[in-house]
Amino acid sequence: MEIIVHDTAAAMADLPAAPLAERPAALTAAWKHRREAVPGIRHPETLQVYLVLGDPDAEHLVRRNHGCLGMSGRGLVHLLVWPTEENVGRLGHCAVHELNHNIRYSNVVWGDPAAVTCMGTPRPS
Repeated sequence: MEIIVHDTAAAMADLPAAPLAERPAALTAAWKHRREAVPGIRHPETLQVYLVLGDPDAEHLVRRNHGCLGMSGRGLVHLLVWPTEENVGRLGHCAVHELNHNIRYSNVVWGDPAAVTCMGTPRPS
């Protein structure tokens, strides 16, 4: 799977560079682990990761989610962040968490919501 990281916050001078540089490596390692653990697993052909600067006044983002909120779907990871010393080191972990959603939902058999399965296994009721 090709992984493309779009980092819209890279121009921020006060955002430490190390976690940003490590994020593609964390995603690549997580994908390699998943692919080896489950050969033949379905996945998006390309994963595009967007890191977007959030609103520091958004209570839901800053207080409830500690300045980092991830969303994912069909080859796209969107990380909304207001970077702090507390959360900037966790950006790679958040991106990997969203990668997991991308892979997992690429393997869900959609149809009757009451009969949703994951990789052929019925959902527990």
